[in-house]
Amino acid sequence: MAEANVNNTELKNETPENDVKGTETVKETKTPRAFITETYEKAVDAVKTSTEKYRDIIKEKKSAYKEKYVQPVVDKGNDIRDKVKAEYDKVYDKALETGKKLIPESTIKTVEEKWDKGLRSIVEKVNLPTREDIDRLTKAMEALNSKIDMPNEKSLV
Repeated sequence: MAEANVNNTELKNETPENDVKGTETVKETKTPRAFITETYEKAVDAVKTSTEKYRDIIKEKKSAYKEKYVQPVVDKGNDIRDKVKAEYDKVYDKALETGKKLIPESTIKTVEEKWDKGLRSIVEKVNLPTREDIDRLTKAMEALNSKIDMPNEKSLV
């Protein structure tokens, strides 16, 4: 019978094999550490392969679900939004026109006067010349220019 040799670093399992001469040979097996490492690597590879496979399947299913169920809801929501906006614009324009008809002319004039007064106060605070200031300066310049253009009687004599 065959003997089993047990070593601290390696476990060998001897199995008898008959060769042509009838002698027995020893067949070596992997160490427990090598066996566990190889099994672990095979398991990791199997997990990676199946993860990639199912990731692609999930991606396809997600895309099909989105196309079949989600996108129609989004499209319907966009259509409703566009219809509501168009209706809102119609109502807003109609209300604006009605409001213009209802406001008395005197109120519009009062608002315009207050607007002008507010703008004038801003111009004054910034110290910009008003239209009246510019007109007055223009007339003064024209008067000066006409005096310069007139020949002086004393200089002729």
